[in-house]
Amino acid sequence: MNPQQAPDYEALLQALHARQQFPDSVIHLWTIAPYTQIALDVEIFERSQVRGFYSLLFLTQALGKQNLGDRLQLTVVSNHLHGVTAEEIVSPEKATVLAAVKVIGQEYPNINCRSIDVMISDAEKLVERLLGESIPSQAEDLVSRISRRRSEALDAKAQRALKVDVSDDVAIAYGKGQRWVQAFESVKLPKTNTSALLRTGGVYLITGGLGNIGLVLAEYLAKSVKAKLILTGRAVFPTKDEWEKWLATHDEDDEISGKIRKVQRLETLGARVMVAAADVADIQQMQAVIAQAESQFGRLNGVIHAAGVLGESSFNTIEKIEKIHCDRQFQSKVYGLLVLEKILQEKQLDFCLLMSSLSSVLGGLGSVAYAAANLFMDAFIHQQKRNNSIPWIGVNWDIWQFKNNKNIFTSASLAEFAIAPEEGMDALQRILSQDEFEQVVVSTGDLQSRIDRSIQVKLREPDIPQQDSLSSAYSRPNLPNCYVAPRDRLEQIIANLWQQLFGIEQVGIHDNFFDLGGESINGMTFINQFQKQLGQIVHISAIFEAPTVNEFAAYLQKKYPEALAKMLKLETVLVGDREEGEL
Repeated sequence: MNPQQAPDYEALLQALHARQQFPDSVIHLWTIAPYTQIALDVEIFERSQVRGFYSLLFLTQALGKQNLGDRLQLTVVSNHLHGVTAEEIVSPEKATVLAAVKVIGQEYPNINCRSIDVMISDAEKLVERLLGESIPSQAEDLVSRISRRRSEALDAKAQRALKVDVSDDVAIAYGKGQRWVQAFESVKLPKTNTSALLRTGGVYLITGGLGNIGLVLAEYLAKSVKAKLILTGRAVFPTKDEWEKWLATHDEDDEISGKIRKVQRLETLGARVMVAAADVADIQQMQAVIAQAESQFGRLNGVIHAAGVLGESSFNTIEKIEKIHCDRQFQSKVYGLLVLEKILQEKQLDFCLLMSSLSSVLGGLGSVAYAAANLFMDAFIHQQKRNNSIPWIGVNWDIWQFKNNKNIFTSASLAEFAIAPEEGMDALQRILSQDEFEQVVVSTGDLQSRIDRSIQVKLREPDIPQQDSLSSAYSRPNLPNCYVAPRDRLEQIIANLWQQLFGIEQVGIHDNFFDLGGESINGMTFINQFQKQLGQIVHISAIFEAPTVNEFAAYLQKKYPEALAKMLKLETVLVGDREEGEL
């Protein structure tokens, strides 16, 4: 097999299916590789993705085309992914596989996916642990055969390990004889008037500084320390002597006009601002920006890496994703970060702060590439702690809410978790006032509950709660469209499921799943329930392609005409193995 050829994965599975040898457990070992002392660069990163991240995407896409009826265990084995002991070396380029592990389990209800990171010191113990984690019912026989071949006996501890049930843990690491799982500690950072890392009049570079979040960060630095700011963005921005003319000749709602006014506000707050058009992934452009900034403002004191790509077009389900979509996310958060590392090596900085995302922790439907890019940043932080005297800090932010947000993932149910700009500034002040933590997760809801919820829905596949009466349901929310009743039986089935899922009195055919409160978890619950009735695997991407009742019905009629006809017949005709039906 060629790891970078998607058709090879399909050919393998088709061959196994033809031989009636289709597996119920797959172990992916291509992410195990010896550590090299070569400095990480774009070429090494991309080569690692071929055998890791992209390989998993291709494998999952191929599995999805097999219309899996039974559960499948997918175990991804790696090394140098986690630094759970002081001796272990982290390879950030491998961290992207964790995004695939988390999102595969969310988008494919029949695939249970987990990551196991190991230290390669004893081959047989590695086999014992892998089999004990992934397929305990078959592990004892397989390991005993390996032992007989080597004429060695398993010790009692290994025998006991083989008999444990598969746990719910998604990410596991083995190091020095210990089994580790990731956990998060809740802390309350105090609010102080002084910062441990900021200087009055300090010089700070913000990549992505003209984006929504970048401008909020710039405002905080302007207010708190009257900073000298370098704001970079990829798009060409009018020079300062062109601002007045631009504002006079463009509408109030013009995007560039809004950014100009915000930069002018920074100056009224006491900041000095330099705006530069530069691609953070282009080393020559970024070297020129820093040279100009230091010539104008003096020595650079700190960097905030906030560049990134967001928006509805940036998110794709695994079924539909292509390498070009991943490259779009890697451009700023991976390649841009590698550029920053190079050009900042000789700088005596007070800090480098990376703006990561909570998707690193929670995953999310359609977020595999975005989560992968952010997980690279998180792992990069841990690597820098070992190799660099500059304080590198990573912040995994919950979703930010701005007036011009058009991201479909900012649904009604996620609105409660959104961070307002003033809340973000408050959190940033607290983070920059401490020097204890290298990684801080900002979650506006209980983080462990959100993690548990995603895992429990995946493993237990709960049904949509049935309601004997809609008397306790909520009134129809204020939606951008009027209520239109279902026109046929299929639309009625879908509308009823949504009514029960969201606890709403009426769902019309033009109502959008995400406007009603849909998100990753209840999207999975709905798909799980519906495919049970249909008797076919329905990919989670369907709810994104067809998010309204009538669109989802049309999608089903096109994709599953035979299964749909059978389902609707069972819905309307008395069936022998059911006590009652509808006539």
